[in-house]
Amino acid sequence: MLNRMRVFSLVARSQSLSEAARQLGVSPATVSRQIIALERELESQLIHRSTRNISLTEAGSVFLDRCVSILNEVEQAQLEITNLESEPRGRLHIHSRGLVGRHLVTPVLSEMRDKYPEVTLRLTLSDAPVDLAERNIDVSIRGATDEGMALLVRKLGSYKRVLCASPSFVEKHGRPVTPNDLEQLPCLTFQFDLSQAVWRFRREQRSLAVKPMSVAQSNDGEAIRLLTLAGLGLALLPEWSIRRDIAAGRLVELLKDYEGTPSDAPFEYPVYALYQRTHHRSPKVKAFLDVLIRSMKAQAAAGWL
Repeated sequence: MLNRMRVFSLVARSQSLSEAARQLGVSPATVSRQIIALERELESQLIHRSTRNISLTEAGSVFLDRCVSILNEVEQAQLEITNLESEPRGRLHIHSRGLVGRHLVTPVLSEMRDKYPEVTLRLTLSDAPVDLAERNIDVSIRGATDEGMALLVRKLGSYKRVLCASPSFVEKHGRPVTPNDLEQLPCLTFQFDLSQAVWRFRREQRSLAVKPMSVAQSNDGEAIRLLTLAGLGLALLPEWSIRRDIAAGRLVELLKDYEGTPSDAPFEYPVYALYQRTHHRSPKVKAFLDVLIRSMKAQAAAGWL
């Protein structure tokens, strides 16, 4: 029954017999037989089948919720018995948003491997939402949580953003004196759509909103950083992503008396670790988060976070 529940859960999540079969390493016919046997045992149809896709019946939706709960409990029991005192080992699949992954996660992977050589690493970078269970992801590092996700959330730290530009840009256009100047200076904005970008600034608890003159937009923070280095415009970027550029003189911090943030994001922007409830005692996840938090604390002590 447990095996059939696992098969059904995979089919329901992927909405595909063939995809479930691929993940299980069996044939689609084997998956189909397991689902049919489960339906016979329950005396109820769980999925609607068509030539193109499948969908859950009402009974299937109810049963899926119970399956997920039961399977999580079984996996948790196994983890507590077999992994509670074990050394970190096996594959660790980490997901992260692009800029966070490149500048906070990637630099600690070498230390992770040095400390725990029996752990193999897989890093997936994506700003699009992902289903951790469906993608077999152990932990996700991101700058925001998603409401309604049945995941455990751990805050790792927070950071501020810095208004910056290249020395060549400053030489050509001058320095902004107040945030209002940004409406007349070329700016680079992080956007998923074509809506007007809005930046908010705060000083001594007094805030104002400006509409920067956006000359280029991207949904990738690293692209904005590279365009800023190239002198294309001003940008609001996380301090930890540009600290080396500022130290080396490749970028200049501007409007230091102000705190800045895009849109309605908080001025102190947090970084979270999200993981499935069944993974909260996993030695490899705990070890990775310990390494990452130590790195972030070191950066904070140096004034980078």
